[in-house]
Amino acid sequence: MLLAALLGGSFPAAAHAAADLVLNHSDSPDPGPAGGIFTYTLRIDNNGPGLATGVTLTDTLPTGSTFVGVTTTAGSCSQASGVVTCALGDIPFTFPATTFQTVAIQVRLPTAGVWTNVATATTTATDPNPGNNVDVDQPTTAQAAADMQIVAAPSAATVTAGEPYSYALVATNNGPDALASDARQTIQFAVPGGATITSVPTGTGWTCSIVPAGVYPRSSGTITSSASSMRSRWVFGSMPSMKASVTSWPGPQPSMTRPRV
Repeated sequence: MLLAALLGGSFPAAAHAAADLVLNHSDSPDPGPAGGIFTYTLRIDNNGPGLATGVTLTDTLPTGSTFVGVTTTAGSCSQASGVVTCALGDIPFTFPATTFQTVAIQVRLPTAGVWTNVATATTTATDPNPGNNVDVDQPTTAQAAADMQIVAAPSAATVTAGEPYSYALVATNNGPDALASDARQTIQFAVPGGATITSVPTGTGWTCSIVPAGVYPRSSGTITSSASSMRSRWVFGSMPSMKASVTSWPGPQPSMTRPRV
């Protein structure tokens, strides 16, 4: 009778039903450029002592952000009206290493400022410490940014070998922010093999240099053009193909000669 009394209580079942979920929340990048894509990574651990059944993650995206996508290591996720909901199933308790699942959510933060993502993980089991998995927030700093784009347009669609022609390089600031008043924009242009640049690039407000230094015509090197205010066009001399990059701006134009074939 004594043995039956010791084994007959209800407390062991209740104790083993408890599962302490822990939600860890991180972001990347932080800080990052406004208008760019940011990733919130949410890791849900079960610190035990029992099985965490029916685990659900609910993530409220920053107000004004744009949902891009979500991935999960278990179960499935959906998004509606700025809230991501994930049904992750059961998470067992293991020791010494805990068992966990991970959800990664991507959003676009359109303007500069501090944005806050809030997430909650729940289980149908008893959670003895909900304070470490309910309304866990993650502030993210988006900094003012300018998405620079450059497009090259030849003066003619086709030319005779050896005939001079030019490229116009058009740079655009796709935002979301304007360039600072003291910003300096730079275009770099790599001279293609087999082409000859016959003169210095031209463009109002632009200054140009070439490395290695020397006089024109040039059949090799990298030309750098810069300006102290936002512009949208510069013209480059003749060549069969080209590679150019822009940081904070577009610019000038040189003349080049296409090689004879």
